[in-house]
Amino acid sequence: MKFTILGKLINSKLSEETIDIVNKLLKLENKNLQIELLFVDENTYIDMIMLPKEITIKVYNNIIGDNEKEKYVKLVDHYSNNHSIGNLILALGNLDEELVPLLGERLKLASFIDCVGLEYSESKNELSLLKPEYSGNVISHYTLKDCSVLSFRYQKLKLLNFGNVIPVKVEYVNYKIHVKDKYISKEYLESQNTNLEDADFVIVCGFGVGNKENVTEIINYGKKIGATVCGTKKIIDSGWLPMNLMIGQTGHIISPSLCITIGVSGAAPLLNGIIGSKKIIAINNDKNARIFSYADYGIIGDYKKIIAKGLNINESN
Repeated sequence: MKFTILGKLINSKLSEETIDIVNKLLKLENKNLQIELLFVDENTYIDMIMLPKEITIKVYNNIIGDNEKEKYVKLVDHYSNNHSIGNLILALGNLDEELVPLLGERLKLASFIDCVGLEYSESKNELSLLKPEYSGNVISHYTLKDCSVLSFRYQKLKLLNFGNVIPVKVEYVNYKIHVKDKYISKEYLESQNTNLEDADFVIVCGFGVGNKENVTEIINYGKKIGATVCGTKKIIDSGWLPMNLMIGQTGHIISPSLCITIGVSGAAPLLNGIIGSKKIIAINNDKNARIFSYADYGIIGDYKKIIAKGLNINESN
């Protein structure tokens, strides 16, 4: 079971966030546990760090980027092109919330932010993720059958809680540009610059759309009809859209001329984000969905059939 931690070095020492993640993984007590720490060079040299034997360290130097985020994306791209990444855990503080869904998208992995714990069942050989939901009133358990990109709430710890340690040599990796390396696409950069508050026509995807592939189809549909596609918090947490496209109380508050919601249940935080829209059209196959109480028009049914019919009308006109 492999975990790759994207961490920070502060004054040549592991950051508190990195220490907290290492402690969480060591508590799993899995005999096949492998932990690899990845860092961007902070222009200091470290020869050894006292760590358990299961942990290896790589520090990447000569990464050029306009900001920290770009450097970490390049590091992960470089590493994933040359190694099996396993479960990727971010310990980067304020960057976690933005980078987790972005890296999940790039690596084609599920992504989860704001998690609180991991559990391992030896009898089932099963790894479970603990994540608060519904404003923290419920702790959900997700079985991680495949590798994922994760971030956790931190406990401020300055010490690593483990017994036997050995001096682990730090491996320095000279970052080189490879033709096969993936770069931030033009489309993604354009999406980063999207000013949702000024958008006149918006489609909001809810978790009811089903999966990431369906979100991609809706994005393509949006391009054809001139709509900006964004999502609810659950869509963002799942890594189906980047963080900058989140609508709701903790995301963007919008007031377009037309807002179409697809698969949106109608939770209060999302409603606070769209209630200023001049017209709201809700599409949902659940006739009791709360969103219908706030929409100007409601359509009950399979959104794919509705979109196909609507698109044909649009094209014929």
